[in-house]
Amino acid sequence: MTFDLDGPFLIVGERINPTGKKKLQQELREGSFELVTQFAQEQEERGASILDVNMGMSGIDEKAMMLQALEEVAGVTKLPLSIDSSHVDVQEEALRRYPGRALINSISLESEKFEKLLPLAKKYGAMFVLLPLSDEGLPKNLNEKISIIEKIVARALELGMKKTDIIVDGLVATVGANKQAGLQSANNSPIDKSLFRGINQFQLYAAFTAQDVNIEIFKTRQQFFAVIGQTTGVQYGK
Repeated sequence: MTFDLDGPFLIVGERINPTGKKKLQQELREGSFELVTQFAQEQEERGASILDVNMGMSGIDEKAMMLQALEEVAGVTKLPLSIDSSHVDVQEEALRRYPGRALINSISLESEKFEKLLPLAKKYGAMFVLLPLSDEGLPKNLNEKISIIEKIVARALELGMKKTDIIVDGLVATVGANKQAGLQSANNSPIDKSLFRGINQFQLYAAFTAQDVNIEIFKTRQQFFAVIGQTTGVQYGK
C-alpha cells in the first residue's frame, strides 16, 4: 500500500483492542481469536486500509497473544498491520515475526520508547506513528509539541530512516475532554509546513464527541488523510 498528500483518506481500524471489550477479553483469556478475526474482516469490509492490533490487558501473556493475533489476522486479510503495544519487548518480537512492513504504534519522546523503539524501527524497516509526548506528559503548547516532533524526526534521520517512514499524530484532544481543543486545532494551521516537508503522512485533526457519536472534523485532504480511530461503519472521506 502506498499513500501521499494527494491521496484519499485512509482509515486505520482499531477495534482489535481488548480495552473496554469484556467479551473480547474473555475470549483472549480462553485462547480464542474468533472475535479478533471477525473484527479484522468487518473493518476491512467497512473501508479500513490498515488494521491496528493491540493485545494489552491483564491476565495474559501479551507477547504470545500478540504473535498469535498477528498470525490469525494475517490469515483473514491482506491489509497491512499496525503493531500497538506499550512494551518494547512485545514490539520487537512482533516486528521480527511480521512478514511485511509493519507500522509501529507508537514512538514518543518518552525515554524507553525514544531510545529503544527507534533503532528497532530502523532495524526491521518499519514505519512508525510519531506521538508528540515526552516523559513530562502532554505538551503544554504548540511550540513544545513542535519541539518534540523535531527531536524525534532528527533522531530517526540520524539512524538512517527517511521522513516518509514517519506518520505524525497531531495529538489533538476531543472537545469533550478539552473545551479549547477546537480552537487549538485551528491554531495549528499556521504551522510552517516546511518543518515537516517530506513527511508525507503529516496529519492534523480534531475529534468532536457528542454523547456516543464521534464526528471527525477534517481541515483539508492535504492536512489530514489518515484517521487513527475505530471503523464502525461510518464512511469517512466520502
